[in-house]
Amino acid sequence: MRRLISDAYRRGIALPGTVALGAAIAILAVMGIAANQQVNDASMQILPRVTNVLVGNTFEVRIAVDATSPVNVFAGDVAFNPEVLTVDSIEYNTSIADLWAVRPWYDNGAGTLNFGGGTTAPGGFTGSGTLITVRFRAIGTGDGAITVQNARILRHDGLGTDVPQNGPIDSIITVLDTPPVSDTATRFVVTNTPPSPDINGDGIVSFADASIMILNLTGDNPRFDLDQNGVVDRADLSIILNAR
Repeated sequence: MRRLISDAYRRGIALPGTVALGAAIAILAVMGIAANQQVNDASMQILPRVTNVLVGNTFEVRIAVDATSPVNVFAGDVAFNPEVLTVDSIEYNTSIADLWAVRPWYDNGAGTLNFGGGTTAPGGFTGSGTLITVRFRAIGTGDGAITVQNARILRHDGLGTDVPQNGPIDSIITVLDTPPVSDTATRFVVTNTPPSPDINGDGIVSFADASIMILNLTGDNPRFDLDQNGVVDRADLSIILNAR
């Protein structure tokens, strides 16, 4: 197809519109396939993705990296609800990053945490591991979503090439004032108040919340059991859709 276009161009022949358009689409498709092959070779995530905790308790959240090709720089901005969560400590002496341009630091008043580091290891980093571990304390009830914004991972290619990231990256934390009452026979969990349909904690009920709910249908996680009937089903999804 490319040769056909090239020969026609040299001879001054105008290709029919449908042929020219088809050729252009074919070439772009090939280019797109080549580009997409490198999109998902490194990613950042928050673990665990969903957690229920009690007021006054502490828990750990890990910011982890997965890389199937060498990378060497990692950065991001963490946001959390300062009325629900506070940072107790950060552990960043990991095997992934040994050089920190921006040492992980936090502002509990603003609900922010920033980090920027890299590895000096020959060949960069490849594999899976923890970049930083943050110990949070639950200080108030409600939804305490933790989000990594502006996540960046750079390739170990001598050019500082960004690996495209799908963001923001969320972890859903629900803080309760009393423990859930669990019936192990039915796996029915009762909390004092129904979970919020704003699943990702961004302040609005949207298709993003519906998307998260769809991934958890037929499960028994109390965070997604909006009608508290003991099972996550289409009725819970309807609550989100009707609340939009």
